Amino acid sequence: MQQPQDNEFTRAEEIRKLRVIPELISHHLEIRGDDPAVCQFNAKTKQWETLSFKELYARALDWANAFVASGLKKGDRVAMLLPNGIDAVCFDQGALIVGLVPVPLHIIDTPANCAYILEDSDTKLLVTVNRARWHAIQATGADLSQLRTVVYIDDESEPESKEVRSVNVAEWLKEGESVLTLPPGPEEEDLAALVYTSGTTGKPKGVMLTHKNIMSDISALLYNIAPNPSDTWLSFLPLSHTFERTTSYYIGLGMGNKVTFSRGVARILDDLKLVRPSIMMSVPRVFEKVAAKINERLKQKGAVSRLVFNAAVDAGYRNFCRC
Repeated sequence: MQQPQDNEFTRAEEIRKLRVIPELISHHLEIRGDDPAVCQFNAKTKQWETLSFKELYARALDWANAFVASGLKKGDRVAMLLPNGIDAVCFDQGALIVGLVPVPLHIIDTPANCAYILEDSDTKLLVTVNRARWHAIQATGADLSQLRTVVYIDDESEPESKEVRSVNVAEWLKEGESVLTLPPGPEEEDLAALVYTSGTTGKPKGVMLTHKNIMSDISALLYNIAPNPSDTWLSFLPLSHTFERTTSYYIGLGMGNKVTFSRGVARILDDLKLVRPSIMMSVPRVFEKVAAKINERLKQKGAVSRLVFNAAVDAGYRNFCRC
């Protein structure tokens, strides 16, 4: 019996039939649920950790249950101040599964900017790395009376206070075990994110993106990116930016590829050698820096080395033009 085709075109068509973001993960469960989905370096164990699509979706459901157990309702805003990684994906997917609106914060942003965004977005729950991050935001004096819960990834729970509850992520996720049924998921016109500008032209401004907005972008981008089933991605730009969320994260996982999260800019060259990704999204300035460093090293080489390098670049460009 002839097996159905499985290539970049058939997988792109799978995505174009989807309506909302959580389906980018869930539509893989029956046909490629055991394939690797996300990978990150665990600083505690000093090992790389990989989750399959089934494992990733199960963990996202744990987050969805915990959101519901926290009393959050469809349309409520929940914020994330985390580095790129599996927790960031599970936060995002878990929130979207139950119709919440993720508010991604930039991990290196100032406490004042973070406080402003939390207040402006009316965020009710924040997930962050540790209590130091939250206490710095709290110290700005912003009116965060609408914020009810802060979840720590690396720190233990703090004593209850009238202002806000601060709880460790493991305890918080365990509370979700009491949830027996999840509420209905999102619709196409529901908000899928409030993404804020950097604030370089005044106060940060929130951009309201619906599931339909983002799914339409993904569908259009697939005419240009079109990753193969065997492609692997290295993600290092912040997931707080729509560019990285839409491409490396949503498109990579939506196409059934493995997405590995870099250990950071300082380790990017090591990660490139180790992961050997076939796709990595970036901004021009990063590529300009890489090119400048390569050219600087080439100046120290002989004429033959420069000739071989330029010939390889020309061959790569000709191959690219044939795609």
